[in-house]
Amino acid sequence: MNKKLLMIVLVLCLFAGCGKKEEGKNLENTNPVIDQSGKELSNDSLSNNEDKDVLNLSDTLEQIEQAKMAVAKNTLVAMENVAQNFYVMELMTNTDFKTTTFVCNGIECSNGIKVLDVNGKVPSSGEITVNGDGTVVFSNIVIDGYKCNVLDSGEVTCVK
Repeated sequence: MNKKLLMIVLVLCLFAGCGKKEEGKNLENTNPVIDQSGKELSNDSLSNNEDKDVLNLSDTLEQIEQAKMAVAKNTLVAMENVAQNFYVMELMTNTDFKTTTFVCNGIECSNGIKVLDVNGKVPSSGEITVNGDGTVVFSNIVIDGYKCNVLDSGEVTCVK
C-alpha cells in the first residue's frame, strides 16, 4: 500500500512540479545573453532593463522567423495533400487524366480551368504539377518570402 501511495505522490509531483522554488522568477533571462565578441554576459553586467529588452527582442525576432518558416513548410505539405486530392477527384470523372500544372500568383493556384483550394497562404509564385500517375512536383514555390521545395526524401525545406 505504501508503494502505491509513493508512486501516486511521485506522479503528481512530476505533473504538478513539486519542489520548484520561486517558479516564474527571472523568466526574462532564461536564454544566456551573448555580447558581440561571443562571450556570455552575466546578469550583473547588463546595465539596465532597456539593454535586456533589446537583447530579448533579437530572440523574439528569431522565434518569429522560425514560426514563419514553419508556417511556410506546413502550407506546402497541405498544398501537396490538396493536389493529391485534386488528382483523385479528377480520376473519378476522367480516367484518362493527363499532367496538369497550376501556376500560383499570390491570389490563387490555377491551371486556367480549375483552382486548387489552398488552405493558408497562397504562394506568391511558383508552379505545382500534378502528373498522370498522381505524383506532385513543386517548382519555385515562394510562400511568405520563403522558397520551398519537397526533397526526394519527402522532407519539406524552405529558405529565405
